[in-house]
Amino acid sequence: MKKKATKTDWLKKHREADSVICSISLSLEQLSRAFYTVGNDVIGNRLADYAEMLELARKDMGDAVNESISEKLHVAEEHSVTILKSYLAGIAIAGGEA
Repeated sequence: MKKKATKTDWLKKHREADSVICSISLSLEQLSRAFYTVGNDVIGNRLADYAEMLELARKDMGDAVNESISEKLHVAEEHSVTILKSYLAGIAIAGGEA
């Protein structure tokens, strides 16, 4: 039986994926330095480029998550303001009738 996903599962999965990408990026960077050390600049450059691409992808993923969270918070804030206005209007109406 499949477990029902909770609302925080996506964030946990994102953190896990981010950790894997970071680890691979660091490994590629270390490998690139090793290739530079033995004089193979072509492979060293290629591995360094791959490491940089992964880091840029991590940044893009983080930015997308932050933007999504900000948008959801903004919508929640708008809903809260609407509820508060309705509540205050109800109090005003009830106060006028009393």
